[in-house]
Amino acid sequence: MSGGSWEYASHHLGDIVDALRNDTCTRHYRLDLNEHQKRTRRQLADLIEAVSHALHEIEWVDSSDTSYPADTDAIEKALFSRSDCHPLRHQRVDELALSVRLSNLLRDAHIKYIGDLVQKTESEMLELLGEGPLRDLQKILDEVGLSLGMKINWPSRAPADLAREILG
Repeated sequence: MSGGSWEYASHHLGDIVDALRNDTCTRHYRLDLNEHQKRTRRQLADLIEAVSHALHEIEWVDSSDTSYPADTDAIEKALFSRSDCHPLRHQRVDELALSVRLSNLLRDAHIKYIGDLVQKTESEMLELLGEGPLRDLQKILDEVGLSLGMKINWPSRAPADLAREILG
């Protein structure tokens, strides 16, 4: 795209976000929406806003006003803005770059999957791990775009484990 095109698209997506959040249509009159419609439109607005921000950052990187990884960070945030879409959620915690001590603590706490781990709160993990290992864990999660206390919608066990359990 030519210079300014990403910014142009970003600006117009911002208008769409405003309309979704204010329960209006693009003609600016108020819509009569039920609560489910309002909630889903606001969730869509959050996603579009993340995409808009990513386009804005691409514009800045492409015009050499800022540098990598600003665009990549914004794109990844848009892609993974819904934690239930994060590609790591079904991976085992031992696939993270954990210290032996941290791996053992998570194993002892029966936390096998990243999806199970990120649903735990900071206070739960402090109780299980202690202060030092908790800080290490938070740093590792942050490096892969995750955090403790995330709300995700998935079974507490990975699909392969569920299948093994059902099939025996």
